[in-house]
Amino acid sequence: MLLTLGFLYLISGPWEKGPTMWTAQWTSMALWTRFMLVFLWPLAVGFGALQGMRDHRSGMTELLATTSRPPLSRAVRTAGASALTLTAAFACPVLLGAIHVHTSDGHWHTGWLPLSLVGALSLVAGSVFGMGMGKVAPSALTPPLLAAAALMGTLTMQQAQDPMAGERIVPLRFALLSPANGPVRDVLTTFSASVHAGQVIWLAGLGTTGVALLVAARRRARLAAISSALAAGVIALAVLPPTSSRTYVVDTVMAAPQCNGRVCVTRAHSSRLPDLVGPAYQALRILRERLGDQAPLTMNESTVQPAPGTVRPRSRTTLFLYFDDWSVTHARGTDLVRSLIASGLAPTCLSPEDGSRRKIREIAAQSVAVAWATGELKPLPGTLWSRDEAMALAQPVWETLHSRPEQEQRSKIDAMRRAAFSCQGDPLGALTKGGQP
Repeated sequence: MLLTLGFLYLISGPWEKGPTMWTAQWTSMALWTRFMLVFLWPLAVGFGALQGMRDHRSGMTELLATTSRPPLSRAVRTAGASALTLTAAFACPVLLGAIHVHTSDGHWHTGWLPLSLVGALSLVAGSVFGMGMGKVAPSALTPPLLAAAALMGTLTMQQAQDPMAGERIVPLRFALLSPANGPVRDVLTTFSASVHAGQVIWLAGLGTTGVALLVAARRRARLAAISSALAAGVIALAVLPPTSSRTYVVDTVMAAPQCNGRVCVTRAHSSRLPDLVGPAYQALRILRERLGDQAPLTMNESTVQPAPGTVRPRSRTTLFLYFDDWSVTHARGTDLVRSLIASGLAPTCLSPEDGSRRKIREIAAQSVAVAWATGELKPLPGTLWSRDEAMALAQPVWETLHSRPEQEQRSKIDAMRRAAFSCQGDPLGALTKGGQP
């Protein structure tokens, strides 16, 4: 519990900032606490192994074997105490996160409950399995070796669970056996039902194996106990999805549209709608004045999480909104209007986190496009890290474009928009070379 709270409250990380922070929404809270299992689960396995060696360390193994109390009864009592302790320890940060989400106007839904319940189950199963291994192999090296092996496994599998991971070290289906999920990319995505089912099957088998090892007195019984974990693993792998598209699904409750006329956001961000409506309609009006019939008619928050190497959805009739874009999340008033105009004129092909030269050229092209629409060249909000470079590229292009006749300006803007919407070519180059990269 203290380790989880220490990470969440004291260590700077993606869980404490941005729209996916762990106190923002119920799903992100549950996923970030599950993320911490990368460290907690190995500890649970190691401490379970240490507890499983208790009879051996006390030297009472033969004495306990002569008592009338069944081994299963002793095992269930010991495992039950560990289960209650670990469940309570895991529930504490979840409850604290729930208080934060509730007080920050997070919208209640039940879709996060399976995430947290599976997380608690994983700690119980890991601890009981460790207890069984500790009894079977009562060596001083067993707890640290088990914890180290579990840590290496969870770290490797957590990387493979990241929805934005490129090449995976292990297949996704195997990675999902780990209870520690990857980083939270957005508040609208959660695990599918098949992921929950497969993980429950695997963890139940692991816990059953631990209990069986605790009561097994003979080698044959121990082999049979291990076979139950293997069988559960095979069944779980058959249930777990093999691809990201079947692993991560949109939370339909939180993604439900909340609209004010032609401006729509998801339920997860409905609290932003009152502040968004005015700038959104102003941006749509300016785009209509400058683009005529080619201007977008509506503004919608996108619920699509693009796969690695693909671009976000774009449309000439709908201006898509993304709250993971800092130029939108942290902009207000006139700055927000300019950010929305930039997205409507030249949506970027690269992610907001991209720091490449091409991204800076995209920002420069957007700056020029907004200047064409508003008549004034200014740095776009949310681009502090590349503002000087982008403005250095945009300034001469804007001066040249502004000196041209209106018809030629429109022709170059159309060429820039073709490059931006197709993600083929260079939008900034299109403003200077008639659409050629």
